[in-house]
Amino acid sequence: MRRKPLISLFLPALAACTEGPTQQPPAEVPAIVFCRGGIVTCWLTAVNPDGTGARRLSPDPATEPAWSPDGKRVAFINWKDQNAELYVWSVDGSTRRLTHTEARREISPAWSPDGTRIVFAGWGPGVEQHLFVIDADGTGERQLTSDVRQGWRPDWSPDGRTIAFQVHRQIMLIDADGFNTRSLISGEAPAWSPDGTRIAFARDGSYWPEGGLFTMASGGVDVRRVTTGLDDSEPDWSPDGSRMVFARNSGGRRALHVVNDDGSAIRAIASDSLRNLRPSWRP
Repeated sequence: MRRKPLISLFLPALAACTEGPTQQPPAEVPAIVFCRGGIVTCWLTAVNPDGTGARRLSPDPATEPAWSPDGKRVAFINWKDQNAELYVWSVDGSTRRLTHTEARREISPAWSPDGTRIVFAGWGPGVEQHLFVIDADGTGERQLTSDVRQGWRPDWSPDGRTIAFQVHRQIMLIDADGFNTRSLISGEAPAWSPDGTRIAFARDGSYWPEGGLFTMASGGVDVRRVTTGLDDSEPDWSPDGSRMVFARNSGGRRALHVVNDDGSAIRAIASDSLRNLRPSWRP
């Protein structure tokens, strides 16, 4: 969702995290999960929307977390040994591996609204990047896209019928059955609002005259600018649709912020010497 080469987006970001892994997760995991890390490793971390209570959730290298609809599981990509595979972490502290595709790397997981499936992008040397769908128990994998290349950053609509995703710097839609691919609007990192009426997305100021976060009606009209940061990215909605969490470039680091959907009351919630990426707000 930025102008960096595609491969750089999937390598764990900045210096190793100093927080220790949580052996037994707390009864209530903070609502926003994200990737916190450095040049060597990135860790699955959670924080409250007011910036308090930040803690690491898993001892394994992880990135691109996504809450399940029931708020009890987090899909993420494990970069152990530089082999990106899809895993699911549960609030009871257990972790389960879903994919075993050493020749292909998985990225960008997102849950179906009923929590039974996960859509993700897969790519590898000599392999075109496509979207795939897998059952939440690791079975039933199938390729979703075939007529577009370099698709990633999928997000499932709340009604379960449509998946928004990114191809280069264009937001596309595809029916959940893999048919009817169509282009929607220029932008990156689409995220459906909880009621399904709007889609948040980002535009990088290096490519567009106006950078920042935007929202639009689900049909691609009524575009509204929410933030003006030239490198704001990775939006995700609060459960009531009134706020968004996003990543903002800050002096070479990436800090997480929360903002009202009208652009007011921006507040940093994770800003430190590390990179804070890919936030997901528990439904």
